[in-house]
Amino acid sequence: MLGAADRSYTTAGYREEQQFDAWRAIVADAFAPVELDSGVADAESGFAADCHVRGVGDIGVAWLRSGSQQVRRTAPQISSAPCGVYFLNFVLDSPTTVHQDGRTAHLRPGDFAVVDGDRPFELDYAGDFEQISLTIPKAVLDPSLVDARCATALAVPGDRGIGAIAAAAFAGLALHAAPIRGRAAGSVAVHVVGLLAAALEASMPVPADRRTALFRAVLEDIESHYGDTELTLRHVARRVAISPSYLTKLFAENRTSFGRWLLSRRLDHAWIALAQAPWDGSIADVAMQCGFHDAGYFARAFRLRFGITPSERRRSSAPAASG
Repeated sequence: MLGAADRSYTTAGYREEQQFDAWRAIVADAFAPVELDSGVADAESGFAADCHVRGVGDIGVAWLRSGSQQVRRTAPQISSAPCGVYFLNFVLDSPTTVHQDGRTAHLRPGDFAVVDGDRPFELDYAGDFEQISLTIPKAVLDPSLVDARCATALAVPGDRGIGAIAAAAFAGLALHAAPIRGRAAGSVAVHVVGLLAAALEASMPVPADRRTALFRAVLEDIESHYGDTELTLRHVARRVAISPSYLTKLFAENRTSFGRWLLSRRLDHAWIALAQAPWDGSIADVAMQCGFHDAGYFARAFRLRFGITPSERRRSSAPAASG
């Protein structure tokens, strides 16, 4: 479905006894090959279902309406047709159950969850339903997740917090009447994926030992790069393989911020450097060495922190002149 032109599918043009098989083929074409079971797929009742899909940047967007069914993606299907994507299911009007990785998410109308298309999963729809589905490449979403395996089959409430903001974006994306093309499509896709990652992180239980290890890795990275005058939160997050929002959360849990911690470590290193030989370098050289591109700002921050100026620190540490 990714990158495809807008398409619409329906089972309405098939004979009733053929409609469920037609729906199976539609799901395989619009999403991925799966096993489908339904207690109402028979010659007497038929199977009414519709699906409309579009590509928006790197992601696929679908609105679909269908009847009661169970969807299973199995290991043999994955082996023969790997897809490299996540599927997001945003429930509009009927409870849904999502199973993957030993977890079960019970979704109420307005909630959403993701599944990894390259690992077995099950979706249970107890009655007629309507939903919005997004198809998102792993390469697009994974870099924004702390631990991708903790993100699947995780129910995200769509009526509060970041989940509500993300849900509104999903609905707007699927129900927007006009096609979204060109640069605008790419920008919208990045925005939507960012909202999804933030909503998943807000709902994702990360073990305390995992958080501790991640925070330690962040601090070690800062210690290795504090002298880079262009160092940013995003640089550290990328090297540690977590999202910028989660890195911010780690600092908040430790009652500080990235900016305050980085400034503190730069000043600590400057304090040490000013007491070390050789003595022929300038204060500006020490500032640059410790990551400050503005010597004036460095001097003000240094005095605020230590109560003396950089020059006073250097003079107080200088060896006494020999007589």
